[in-house]
Parts: sequence; structure tokens; C-alpha cells
Amino acid sequence: MVEFLPQGPVSLSKASSWEWDPQTGDQYRRIDRYLSEQTVKIDMHPGKTAARGAKSPSGKPAPGSLDQTLSFHRPLQSYFKHLTNQGFAITRLEEWISHKKSQPGPRAAAENRARKEIPLFLFIEARVIF
Repeated sequence: MVEFLPQGPVSLSKASSWEWDPQTGDQYRRIDRYLSEQTVKIDMHPGKTAARGAKSPSGKPAPGSLDQTLSFHRPLQSYFKHLTNQGFAITRLEEWISHKKSQPGPRAAAENRARKEIPLFLFIEARVIF
């Protein structure tokens, strides 16, 4: 069995964020919650205005007016416990980074460095054991 997932702490849609430290010039990932499981609605096209033209009084897209998907967050221990309870053993785990490159600018080097250090994806391989 193979699973490919958004990486644990950084997959928290509404409980983590990229932040910038002006004193050090570093970009980092802030984590506000990790152990709490959550399901969050995510706009599939966040850069677009309302897909069907609906807008709130502030001019922002009205809730539900964009195509949405669900994002699920669970801590790593949830996956490991579930797999082992079902008779699987974890045989491989890899953390994958994004190979995206930032556009030139004052923060590009810090953004690229953060992408190389903070994995966004997780690969888990598990095999049935008897």
C-alpha cells in the first residue's frame, strides 16, 4: 500500500501559515495546531474572484461561490496507528519538498531556502504483515 499526503504540520490549512522574519530575513512555517484532526473547505481557485459573480459586501467572493474541495488533516500518529491496527507495517517514509522557484525579488532566496527545508508532502509505503 502506498499513500501520498500533504505533509503533517504544513498541511494545516487554517492552522499554519508562511511567515517572514524581517530581522533574520528568514521565511518560516508557523504551526498553531497539529494534534487536532480537522476537515477544512478549500477554494480550488483562490486567486480568482467569485466563479459565478457572487460577492460579499466587502467585495470578496461570497462563501460557497467558488469551486471547493475538502482538505483533511490528521497527525502522523493517526496514520501509523490506523495502518498497524489493520495489520500493516510501515516499510518506507519519505518527506518531499516543492521544487518550485520564486520569482526574482527581495525574498526569493529565503522562500527558496524554506521550500528546500520544509517538506510539503509525505510518502508512506506499508506492507501487510502476518
